Amino acid sequence: MKHLKPSLLFLLAPIMLAACASNPSAPTRPQPVVRGAVELTFELGPAPTATAIVLPQAVRPDTDVKFLKPAAYTDYDDTSGHRYMNATFTVKNLSAQPFDNLTLYAYHKAADNIGGTALKKISNAAGTPITDSSVARAVLPSHGTAFDVLSGGSMVVPTQADLQVFTGDEVNAIDSEAKVSGIISPSDTVLYYGYSARNLNTSGNKRFIDAAGCATPNCDTGRITLAVRVPNTVSASTPYRFTMTFVLVDEAATRVTQSTLETDDTLVDTRASDVGASSVRVLGGSSYDASATRICGAIIAVASGSDGMQTMGKCSTYANDSENLNVVITEFKSLGTEFIEVKNMSAAPVNLQGYWFQNWLGQVARLRAVTDPTGSAKTPITLAAGAVAYGVVNPASAADIPAGAGFVYGAPGSTFSLLDNGDILALLKHGSSGPAVEDLVDFRTFTSNASYLPSSAAFVGYSGASTQLTSGATAADNNTATNWCVSFYPGTGTKTRVSDTRGAANGSCSAVVINEALIDAPGGDDGKTFIELAGPGGALVGDYELFDTEGKGISAGTRNAGYYKVPAGTRIPADGILLIADGNISGATTIPNADLIGTTVDFENAGGDSIILASGTGTLVDALGYDVTGANLDTNTPAFLAGGQLYETATALYPTSPTAVTTMTLSRDINSTDTDNNRNNFHNDPTPTPGVANDTVNFTITGLSPSSTSASASTTIVTVTGTDFHAGISSKFGTAAATPCTITSTTTMNCTAPNGGTPKVVDVAFTSPAAGANTTITKTAAFTYN
Repeated sequence: MKHLKPSLLFLLAPIMLAACASNPSAPTRPQPVVRGAVELTFELGPAPTATAIVLPQAVRPDTDVKFLKPAAYTDYDDTSGHRYMNATFTVKNLSAQPFDNLTLYAYHKAADNIGGTALKKISNAAGTPITDSSVARAVLPSHGTAFDVLSGGSMVVPTQADLQVFTGDEVNAIDSEAKVSGIISPSDTVLYYGYSARNLNTSGNKRFIDAAGCATPNCDTGRITLAVRVPNTVSASTPYRFTMTFVLVDEAATRVTQSTLETDDTLVDTRASDVGASSVRVLGGSSYDASATRICGAIIAVASGSDGMQTMGKCSTYANDSENLNVVITEFKSLGTEFIEVKNMSAAPVNLQGYWFQNWLGQVARLRAVTDPTGSAKTPITLAAGAVAYGVVNPASAADIPAGAGFVYGAPGSTFSLLDNGDILALLKHGSSGPAVEDLVDFRTFTSNASYLPSSAAFVGYSGASTQLTSGATAADNNTATNWCVSFYPGTGTKTRVSDTRGAANGSCSAVVINEALIDAPGGDDGKTFIELAGPGGALVGDYELFDTEGKGISAGTRNAGYYKVPAGTRIPADGILLIADGNISGATTIPNADLIGTTVDFENAGGDSIILASGTGTLVDALGYDVTGANLDTNTPAFLAGGQLYETATALYPTSPTAVTTMTLSRDINSTDTDNNRNNFHNDPTPTPGVANDTVNFTITGLSPSSTSASASTTIVTVTGTDFHAGISSKFGTAAATPCTITSTTTMNCTAPNGGTPKVVDVAFTSPAAGANTTITKTAAFTYN
């Protein structure tokens, strides 16, 4: 049962220690000033009358500071096996010098203290001494707290929140001055925590304690709350009495500290405003993400015996911590404008308010509702069971939060970011004993270089695109790099390349298609043809097979000679394009940008055939059937692949035969769109793009030269200029029959104007088969017969 015990009192041992120099007559006081050292004791018994006095260095009749018996004391047990002990002391300034921030720095007194701590003379409720150093090292300094009946835990009392943590520079300065002044011995060590006094004011400056004899009642009087959490599992080893050692310091800096027990980040902001603090201190593991000094592992005990240094609030990447995996990270974008997506994997709604992200550098970004970007209202962020939501870095202006965002992370104007070359991204929440890892993605092995095939351990990203967990993955799957890929197709709707799927269903990391094929090269195919696959960067395609398949006659559905098996473990490069080139007998190829080379990537010419892509387990992945006229193949069932097909809906139009100046590929559009229709999805492209994103055929006519001829001329050769010229283009002058043009380059061709018969002006029509169906450009009144 939780309880208060008013009989357990916090006594002050009457111990006087040495002090350092102070000069009350100096107009400007150096800061900080070490005033002396004091020992304070937790003790059972009736209310004492004893006081502790801190004397100045110089021998004079007055004293500097007096600590009186506790003005208030409580202790209670929580439900986690701990006892909380809080004592508020009255502090009297007896000197002629006012105090700006009277602070107690805990220190380890080597000659007396236990386990490298600031504690000594520990005993239990029966008065039996406790010499076990592990007990002393388990005493955790805290703010003054009260028992929270609703949670069974502790809540900070704002008027007793006097705990402070210090930086290494601050501690080193006090340690050095205290030793030089003889306040502590050379073997003693100042620790990284302590407590600060406050005055009795209800408004204005809350830390300033005036000099003795000041005019206002109690202006020279303050309060200081010392609070600790002690283990309370076995009564014989539960501390009831102990002494703590401190160096007494007056300093200029007004700071407030968030303790390890606080889960509400707004409380420290309120305290900072209340006392006019110039510095906010937080410990490692805190979700506080506004401007603050983060202390990574405040030393509360030095190494002692076999025990190493003891810290509180250790900063961690959490890479080795277990994960709850109720809410998991399912997509992130680290290259470009960043966002992070999460998914509720549980069967119940989850409120993400109070969760936070942390990266490898220790940056923290707390999740906030888009309607409450400051977080002051603590607006819930409810994520339904199975739902996804994405968030962005909290912008300085709420007007810049994108529509569709489910949350923002970080304080307004946050600089939280993920490293471009890989990072650790942890999703954390407050647990019963500190930060709890909800999910963590360690993508420090990260590649965005499309020139290399990713390793099995690498997470893959690409400029302007997100990295996502494959559709259908379980919570535990997101720890495996090969389950992640660059976003490619959306999870639902038309399969066309996208940069991300934020806030929607993720696509599959196995959505791979045949993207471009050069089947017939000029002057022979050996070392000159290629098959290009497209899919998510990082997609695992090891052991995939490409089959050249006959589509006509009695052999329809059987394999031709062309074949290639992708090496085991191969993954698609970051840009989403894997180029497989044919090589000659020595393995050389004329195809630029080749990722893989095989000596049998030479598929049958003339059309009426199919290229089948199958997985290593014999499952159909994609099929491209093609024919000169676009006719159906004689079968759509491959004899060697159960459940396979030779073409999708209708065959693609096979490219015209190559010439010395033009070579045409079968190519999808720039977004690798796949509607399961070969005729609609593939066009004849006169400008092949091996190893890079496909382009759009841009067949244009810009000029004719000459643009006139004699009506009596037999024929006239007209040089035509434009773009994307290729074999198969024909011209038609007026009503004359169309005749083929001779291609001299992709931008020039020679077409024949027939005899005109009589003077007239005619239209000229140019027809191209490149787009999968004839495309005609008509130039009106473009040619004159004189």
